[in-house]
Amino acid sequence: MGTQTLCKASDRIVKGNALNQKGVSMLNKLKVSRTAFVMLLAIFPIAVVAKFYEYNYMGSNAFILINYVLRGIYGGVLTGRNSLDFPIKILSVFRFLDLNTPRSSGIFCAVIMNILCFLIFLFYKKRYTIDEYVFIYLTIFVLNLMVFDFNKDIIQFCIILILYMLLSIERLNNIQKIFVCSGVLLFESIFFRSYYILAGGLTPMIFVMLSGITPQTNKKNIALRILCIVIFFFVVIYAMKFISYEAYDELVTRRDNIERLKANTQITNLFKGTSYATFCMNYFVNLIRCLFPLEIFTKGIQFVIFTIYELYISLHIILSLRHITKENIVKISFILAYCMMLAASEADFGTFVRHQSVMAIFYLYMITQNNSGRKTLCLIRQYSEKDVNPSVSMLSSDNGIKRYKL
Repeated sequence: MGTQTLCKASDRIVKGNALNQKGVSMLNKLKVSRTAFVMLLAIFPIAVVAKFYEYNYMGSNAFILINYVLRGIYGGVLTGRNSLDFPIKILSVFRFLDLNTPRSSGIFCAVIMNILCFLIFLFYKKRYTIDEYVFIYLTIFVLNLMVFDFNKDIIQFCIILILYMLLSIERLNNIQKIFVCSGVLLFESIFFRSYYILAGGLTPMIFVMLSGITPQTNKKNIALRILCIVIFFFVVIYAMKFISYEAYDELVTRRDNIERLKANTQITNLFKGTSYATFCMNYFVNLIRCLFPLEIFTKGIQFVIFTIYELYISLHIILSLRHITKENIVKISFILAYCMMLAASEADFGTFVRHQSVMAIFYLYMITQNNSGRKTLCLIRQYSEKDVNPSVSMLSSDNGIKRYKL
């Protein structure tokens, strides 16, 4: 009787070891960290909180564009504006689901996009620092609050994601990547937002100016190059007057035209007027205000998350200038061009943050580059096969524990 019990116990141990070996083998094959899996599961409750806040505490103005898109999808009413009609035509493929309210369409988008984000972040890298996890959580909150709905920004999020994948193709050299980047932005300026042509023109110039920067480059040299980028930015703006007057007029008059809407976080121009010279003077002031939006603290406690999120991104944009390499220069150039474009075009801080959040994958790349070499988070050990099967350990000369940190 005792022998039979011992045999059964032995069989259970053998089966348990076999299952553990399969689990370890699968984790190793997928290159997934247990710490990452557990930490990134927080994405889903954060998304729920963000959606709850959106539907219960945000005003009706937050749903104006969503209602325009839904009216276009289910009523066939186009607005005559590419920035809305383009998303309407794409999102019409979901018409058969009958998601004709902001809440039903928003929940549908949130489920799909949060699962996608979870998988992207899970397989993006194996090691994250604590502040990178915080950035991911803040990004998920902002995306669910402002982007993951039937609107134009969810289309922009997908386009940016595709662009990131194209720029990550190793077979392309940097010049080819610049052409890809400018080509995508030109496509967007034609079919989506006309002023995206500005970022398309800025990206190659910024790439040229950043090419000479190394970790040994002094701050004076970097500051001079940044000044040249800003001067070229104003040259491009003036050139747009002759290349695409529609895009030029939209940029120069945008804030004055939208002032009448009286948004809670509106960016009011310091200098009044719609001339080119006035635009240039306002841009210097508004660029600083957008990158360091401390003034919106006075608008209410609910804007604290937006401020922290924007300050964190702005800090890493500055730090990225000290971490320019041949591998990341194209992506950093695009980030700078995109931010400079947004600072020129967005009429309120909320819109600025919303449009920045669609760049999440690029910002995560920039932040991980800046944090290279920093200590990463490891909460849960991930064992190797020899930790599960004692016989492997006895045959191996190294009996240490293999861990994946993330």
